[in-house]
Amino acid sequence: MEKTNNLEELLKYIDPAGLSYQDWVNVGMALKEEGYPMETWQNWSAADGERYDSGEFEDKWDSFRRHDVTGGTIVQMAKDRGWSPEPKLNVYMSGDKYSPTISWDSEYLKEPKFKEPDKWDPSRDLIRYLEAIFEPGDTIGYTMKSSRTEKGKYVPSGNGSYRHTAGELIDLLRAGEPIEKVFGTYNKAAGAWIRINPLDGGGVKDTNVSNYRNILIECDNLDLEEQIEKLEKIKIPISAMVYSGSKSIHAIIPVNAGSDAEYRFQFNFIRNIMHEAGMEIDKANINPSRLSRLPGVTRGEHKQFLIKTHIGMDSFQEWREWVSAKNDGLPDIVNLRDIWDNMPPLKPELIEGILRQGHKMIIASTSKAGKTFALMELAAKIAEGHKWLGHQCKQGKVLYINMELDEASFYHRFKDIYRALKMDTGNHVENIEMWNLRGKGKPLSELAPIIISRMRSKEYAAVMIDPLYKVMEGDENSNGDVARMVSNFDKIAEETGASVIYAHHFAKGTGAGKAQIDRASGAGTFARDPDAILTMTQLDWAPEIEEEKDWSAWRVESTLREFKAIQPVDMFFVWPIHVVDYDGRLEDCDFLTGENNKRTKIELNEQSDLIDEIVAECPKTIEDGFECFKLSDFKKEMCRKLDKPIPEGSLKRRIIEAGYINIKRGVYGRIIEFT
Repeated sequence: MEKTNNLEELLKYIDPAGLSYQDWVNVGMALKEEGYPMETWQNWSAADGERYDSGEFEDKWDSFRRHDVTGGTIVQMAKDRGWSPEPKLNVYMSGDKYSPTISWDSEYLKEPKFKEPDKWDPSRDLIRYLEAIFEPGDTIGYTMKSSRTEKGKYVPSGNGSYRHTAGELIDLLRAGEPIEKVFGTYNKAAGAWIRINPLDGGGVKDTNVSNYRNILIECDNLDLEEQIEKLEKIKIPISAMVYSGSKSIHAIIPVNAGSDAEYRFQFNFIRNIMHEAGMEIDKANINPSRLSRLPGVTRGEHKQFLIKTHIGMDSFQEWREWVSAKNDGLPDIVNLRDIWDNMPPLKPELIEGILRQGHKMIIASTSKAGKTFALMELAAKIAEGHKWLGHQCKQGKVLYINMELDEASFYHRFKDIYRALKMDTGNHVENIEMWNLRGKGKPLSELAPIIISRMRSKEYAAVMIDPLYKVMEGDENSNGDVARMVSNFDKIAEETGASVIYAHHFAKGTGAGKAQIDRASGAGTFARDPDAILTMTQLDWAPEIEEEKDWSAWRVESTLREFKAIQPVDMFFVWPIHVVDYDGRLEDCDFLTGENNKRTKIELNEQSDLIDEIVAECPKTIEDGFECFKLSDFKKEMCRKLDKPIPEGSLKRRIIEAGYINIKRGVYGRIIEFT
């Protein structure tokens, strides 16, 4: 035989002892699918002495029903182990297969081109067909007579036979009786027909159907090879696939409906799915008594032959569930074993240790904290590939969606930020693209598809949406409304591959009294949805020198899904940028609080004499005509006497109010008279 050595040659590259159990089974499935005998699998498996069990093979072989595992599985295994597809191999498939010549010219086994079999056993075809779609006791109907219409088309004539069982006919064929003697003579120019469902023996109408087991589907809008490819790709269970001898493939689908109404419902379901797949199914086949082409006879110059049996999924219900899952827009379930040794790569870190590309980040703070400045700084750092808050940014293109600032002011602010960051040369400013939507905002559900469309093919590393409230729809305190809104961020990230970064405000107050993750205003979804949450909380810090009077101090904290939380970063907001406190000046500062801070001020104002007393006790130095003491010494003693921690900013303000002067950083004093 011409085919026997090709897949067997490839098996020489595959050691069964080195395969998982599933891969070993897949080899058997592939061999059976491609028409090889069980002995081929058995002989190859014998190389693995531990797995080889002669008693297991027959049961396992008979159980194989998966037709999505083909010879291409063996091809890929062989390629992975050093086999080269050059020169191309030719595989001849005979019998109830296609009988074409196939080339291994890609990474998988291509489906063979349609071709009628050269070697053909009509009786064997018909026996296998009857066994595939009927039970031995089923009464079946068939029509061997035909007539010709005015247009010259051959059609069935009369009711035909409907009193023999499938078992009776099979026994006669197996005994060697020719088809025409068993079924009757027919016009070889017209072919012959068989009804797809069992009958009650009383007629051939829909009311005579005794079991709504099978549905016939056929289409004429695709060529034969495309029809086969579609039917196999969609994995619909097919008991038998027959070539009609003309333009269509007839596929018998086992639906096992319980009634005529259910049968018609299932037909329309199949027809709709096939329409989506590009196959226009003949709607006349909705009748359960429908005739299909009888395999084993000729039709003009062509053979009505059996192509395959038992392909696709094991049951119609399984297929319906699979189709529904495919059509729900959700990804497939993944088995961990399948990817254990070939894990997908992690997405690159856009901000080292904080955010991966394609993930989501929120920056939350109080009003006037410079959130927009912080976002614009981050955009500049990504564009230039510099560090932000001490964390390296991966260089890339940024889309900044500005929904609040005047267009000209927005552009000037970016230039001011570049200058303050000493990046005024703007080596890579082309990496920042801006979309000004002030006064043109839409709810995020409407805006997201437009954003995706505008971003497509641009390969942005990040998109920034500022501010969030401009695209908010519904109630920000409703978890349902917020969840629906932020789901659009997932769509943007998934469709574009860009990180989505946005700013949001704290709830009323400073946020200092809440856990870091809960400081953002609104529903808890704001805290649960992003992959990275950064909060900027104001510190109780007072300027020490004149140049710092317009500064404010902030502490950045994080909650991260992909990484450990970063060490809090203290920084000053020095318009128009944030400057990290690398000197540790803010290290001991507490958060600027609301009511507690007011009580502290009252206590300090009531302790004027205590302040003077503690100042008198502090170690002194004389510097440039001033008697000086250190703030740290004063703070330590003051906290001890009041038996509570005191914000450093409050102490600084009270010391100055008491008449002391800031001499230099961390040092206060009064001028002294010289004699």
